[in-house]
Amino acid sequence: MHLYYFDKKHLEETLREFAGGQFMMKTREGLVFRGKVSACFVPSKMNKRVLVYFHWLSERRLVLDKWEMLSQKWFLVEPSIHPHFLNIGFTSYYFQPDEERVKMWGEFGEVCHFFTKGDHTNLVSCGDDFVPYCDLHKLEFWKVIIMYFQNLKRQ
Repeated sequence: MHLYYFDKKHLEETLREFAGGQFMMKTREGLVFRGKVSACFVPSKMNKRVLVYFHWLSERRLVLDKWEMLSQKWFLVEPSIHPHFLNIGFTSYYFQPDEERVKMWGEFGEVCHFFTKGDHTNLVSCGDDFVPYCDLHKLEFWKVIIMYFQNLKRQ
């Protein structure tokens, strides 16, 4: 069982640790957004709100890959004249200390996560694509395995 919080001052103090990390929001409609946080504020005059500003923001879409299989791909959301930011009302939040994350519930049913800078699930730019950091290593791992078995066949 998690200890749920509602205090904005406590949240603001905690979010300082997530500067340079990433933020992800899943809406009730199934849309998923993820971006690199440039700044995060809990305005004192607004009740239970968080302002999150981004260096970049991406949207997850489901696409058909080269084998006609449904897979997820992240697309950069093009910035307008103003920088990307979200003004999120929240109902409660809790800390996930084992994964160094904050999980927050939005006032419209969104589920939000704040990730630290070094989180293994953070998206990184790989050419024109955004991929989870952990997937970069999976690709290298499988290349090594394939090379190992090719060498065994030759012997």
